[in-house]
Amino acid sequence: DVVMKENPSRHRISIGRSSYPTNCNNQEDDLAGGITASKGFQQSLKPTSQGLASCSDYSILPFFKKLPVIDFLMEHIQGFRINDFRRRAREVMNVLKGLKVRITHRVTSQKFTIVGLTDQDTQHLSFDVEDPE
Repeated sequence: DVVMKENPSRHRISIGRSSYPTNCNNQEDDLAGGITASKGFQQSLKPTSQGLASCSDYSILPFFKKLPVIDFLMEHIQGFRINDFRRRAREVMNVLKGLKVRITHRVTSQKFTIVGLTDQDTQHLSFDVEDPE
């Protein structure tokens, strides 16, 4: 069982006993609103009187598409434009809260979960430097 799951777990998203592809951008699988249907499978070995039998099951699970945040908002909020951000801040917050994002503008690849949005513009935002010692 471990051997059968080794390769899929390297190249696919594992949820429970099922495995789904990491890139699911087919137009036919688009469910709108920034969501896509991902086709996955589950493999297992079952003991039978004649030896082990390989069992495969097929499943479909909805996933958020891999998109830049602005594109995600445009797909998820009907009629959203970047100029409407302040006016629709509450709606944007409801859509983004809890969303896991990967940072692409830094050298290191980091993942974060959005817990809130600041009221300030980033050009006016600063942080105090804390000494870790």
